[in-house]
Amino acid sequence: MLKSIATLVAFAIVIAVPASATVNVTNDTDPDVTITLTIGCFTNIWWNNTDVDHQINFNDIVGTGGDWFSPTLTGPYLEAEKSSQDPFAEGFYESYDHAFFWIEANCDVTMTIITGGYLSDNGGDELDTWFTMALTNNWQCTAPDCGFINNGQRVDTGNIVPFDGEGSYADGSVVPMNLFTGAFYPNQWSFPMGPGTQTYTANFQAYTEGTILFHARVLRSGISDPAGTYTTSLDFTYSEATP
Repeated sequence: MLKSIATLVAFAIVIAVPASATVNVTNDTDPDVTITLTIGCFTNIWWNNTDVDHQINFNDIVGTGGDWFSPTLTGPYLEAEKSSQDPFAEGFYESYDHAFFWIEANCDVTMTIITGGYLSDNGGDELDTWFTMALTNNWQCTAPDCGFINNGQRVDTGNIVPFDGEGSYADGSVVPMNLFTGAFYPNQWSFPMGPGTQTYTANFQAYTEGTILFHARVLRSGISDPAGTYTTSLDFTYSEATP
């Protein structure tokens, strides 16, 4: 009788413990789970809707927002004694007026600028012409929130007068241009717009955000500059890197 009870208990224990299971993998692939999120590339280039933002006009009113003057291409520009439009004006003038746009991108972006050449009139006369390119986080910003953001980092800033107290100037002596050389007023790089068309490229690394501001410079040579209306242009294109 005791033997029978022991047998029943042993049988019950065997039933209570599950039998060893066999795991059948249906194929030979690694069973790890892959989790993926794809974020699309988005680049915003914002020119305000007014033509004022993408026109640079040399001003003829001295002392009331007129253009600045210097006897040299590089160096501080001060209020001029003569207007840039005066027939007898001689020296280098920087436009009081400026053009600017806002860029914001979560992927790498290449900006290409193609100049229309020197300022020229309908008769083919030309004036040596340059542009300067300043980078800041926002137009008329307040330190310490003025540094242009590139590669997710705010870039060290300096003085980029006349309009913004904080920012940096791009340097076009290399290709692609060096955007953050520590070039500050009054030693900003002047990009030649001629002879002929000139092409400049700039590479921005994600995340990038800020304002890019342009002034024009021209060399006046007094009465030897033929009278007329001189024009040229800056043409912009942007391309995104594949994420």
